[in-house]
Parts: sequence; C-alpha cells; structure tokens
Amino acid sequence: MYAASVGIRAAFVLRSAIPSRRTANQRRAAEEDKLDRRILHIIDTRLGVALERRLDKVVDRLAERMGALMEA
Repeated sequence: MYAASVGIRAAFVLRSAIPSRRTANQRRAAEEDKLDRRILHIIDTRLGVALERRLDKVVDRLAERMGALMEA
C-alpha cells in the first residue's frame, strides 16, 4: 500500500509539473490569436496608407480638372 501511494504522489507531481494538453492548446490558441491580431493590424496600417495615397492622387487630379474648367 505504501508503494502505491508513493506512485500516486509521483504521478501527481509529474502531472502538475507538465502542462496539460488543454493548457498547451489554450496557450497555443492565445498565441495564434495574438499573431492574427498583429497581422491584421499591419495589413490595416498598410492598406490605410495605400488608400490615403490613392485618395491624394484622386483629389489632385480633381483639383487639376477643376482648375482647367475654371480657366475655360
């Protein structure tokens, strides 16, 4: 009986030292979510810059056309 209780204690200590599969999966999922958020932030930032540049070009062309119409 004593040997069995030592074995049970050893198994408990070992399990508490090693993260469970569920904990590891939760940690991995959290890391993936964090990475996804970073990627989306980068995409949004780059897309925002690209759209702003394109809008500037459109506004410049519109201003040129309006200027040409005003002169005519």
